[in-house]
Amino acid sequence: MTKSVPESSEYIDKSIIYEYLKEFTDVYNIDTSIKETVETTSREFNAEDVEGSDVKISLAEYQTHGRGRGNHVWQSPFASGICLSVFSKLNVTSIPLGLSVYMGVILIDNLEKIDFKDIKLKWPNDLYYQGCKLGGILVELSQNKKGDLIANIGLGINYSLPDDFYKLIDGNYNPIDLKTINNNNEFSRSEIIGILVCEIIKSIKGFDTNSIQEIKERWKELDYLYSQKIRINSGDDSIIGVNQGIDSDGALLIKQGRSVKRIISGQIEL
Repeated sequence: MTKSVPESSEYIDKSIIYEYLKEFTDVYNIDTSIKETVETTSREFNAEDVEGSDVKISLAEYQTHGRGRGNHVWQSPFASGICLSVFSKLNVTSIPLGLSVYMGVILIDNLEKIDFKDIKLKWPNDLYYQGCKLGGILVELSQNKKGDLIANIGLGINYSLPDDFYKLIDGNYNPIDLKTINNNNEFSRSEIIGILVCEIIKSIKGFDTNSIQEIKERWKELDYLYSQKIRINSGDDSIIGVNQGIDSDGALLIKQGRSVKRIISGQIEL
């Protein structure tokens, strides 16, 4: 996609972002990169260099090679979306399978607080509204040089897409943006970014072994496909069954007859 600038673009206001981050400056070592164009925010920092109190944040108006899950590409026109990554140490020692599930619930809850209602989640990390894709969460886990577990949380949300943006992302769903969901919302793009970045930081730092259990019931309310018959591609297998929500690790539960199959990775077909 070529870089174009919609007439109604709201550029990222650095002063607003820094104002939101002030609550963390006495607690964490904050390093913020705000650029016009990057290849992908998820590669602006190296997780190996993130230490215990570090929080590294990458924001961009445009990504030339925005990343989704697997080999998927996240496409967003210049200055029309929320494109960011947050790098920070997790306070757990084992890999948390359900971190993206947990993060999705937290982000939707906060979007609801600022009057973006009825957004749903498609396991494990996609945001939907009335059958259209609003955004997605990309969680990558690695270790720093000391062996600590580092989370790289990527977030892509459509904020205000230009009128001629009709291309189907990955060819299988229609995009939608926050402005379409609520055009009367009083928060600017930069304020929404500030709110969501702060919640991602809090969620990374507050995540523990009980976190998924705490949001299991809320997940049922937000699950775009809960209790529906679905097909999920997991590895070389294609699994069909009824979506029964998630377990305490964030794995997807699929009912097949009298048995329930536990899925820890895969892609639900729509």
